[in-house]
Amino acid sequence: MLSRFAFLAQIIVFASLVQGAPKYSIIDLGTLGGDLSIARALNERGNVVGYSKTITKESHAFAYKDGKMIDLGTLGGNYSWANGINNAGVIVGQSKIPDKKFHHGFIYQDGVIKDIGTLGGDWCVAEGINDQGMIVGYSSNSDQNARAFLYQDNKMTSLGVLTGRQSQAFAINLKGQITGVSSYRTEHVDSHTFFYDQSKMTDIDPNGNESYGFDINNKGEITGWRRISNTVSHPFIYTQGKLTEFDTLGGESAFGKAINDHSQIVGESKNKEGERRAFLYENGKTIDLNYLIAPGQWTLIAAADINNKGQITGYGTNAKGDIHAFLLTPVTK
Repeated sequence: MLSRFAFLAQIIVFASLVQGAPKYSIIDLGTLGGDLSIARALNERGNVVGYSKTITKESHAFAYKDGKMIDLGTLGGNYSWANGINNAGVIVGQSKIPDKKFHHGFIYQDGVIKDIGTLGGDWCVAEGINDQGMIVGYSSNSDQNARAFLYQDNKMTSLGVLTGRQSQAFAINLKGQITGVSSYRTEHVDSHTFFYDQSKMTDIDPNGNESYGFDINNKGEITGWRRISNTVSHPFIYTQGKLTEFDTLGGESAFGKAINDHSQIVGESKNKEGERRAFLYENGKTIDLNYLIAPGQWTLIAAADINNKGQITGYGTNAKGDIHAFLLTPVTK
């Protein structure tokens, strides 16, 4: 058993670690009239996109700007999600189309939502967009297999696969470098993170386990998760040609979701109690974001994106017990 002094010393050490990390103010982004909102991405202006339940309990894509949540509408169906936004405020996502069970990728600009089509199949998802307006995602082809794509100048081009049938692209940086995942075998199993540059798809960890790359910064660094076993997954950072796993919040699994140009990573991790918690990874440490906000009001479940100003978006349970999107902003003294 620890002595009283040793126990107090541990508390002081822990407090000093937290004290040295940035502290954040939090904004509840609200909803579109329903009881749920989920944030997916933000830009350097602090504009956030995601999806929210409406009064009629449909899920609609939203944009949060200047303190207001805007309904982006749909492509005619009854749901839509927004997945990415660039610094010009151009938004991408997916929406159900009229009289069909399928969804198509969309681009939203100047108040207009536009269907970007498919690679010849039935469905499409637009995941990310850079400041040049280049869009990435994945779509079914004529064989109904998922293919990562690049959409540019109103044209959708397949990025191919590593060796299997399936691939998905999740993010693109200012250089046009892309990350995502591609399968090795006929089935969508044994999938590996890819780095796509100059028309070439490369496996960043060819001898490793299954992994998914979710985001890439402008330095070409990638984050995502790597499978350790059937129940255990660890987050990773890929930098300077090397993939390195980092700690969870004490639980079995964690997922890196986004990385900014300062190599700060955010995501979601299980803690020792098996609860889902949002995390920030910086300077070699994985920190529970719940320790960096005022206590008692929120439980931050997952962080989805981080910009170069250090603002973080995601979702959690607010003081009323509802799951809402949030925006964290570093507090400056």
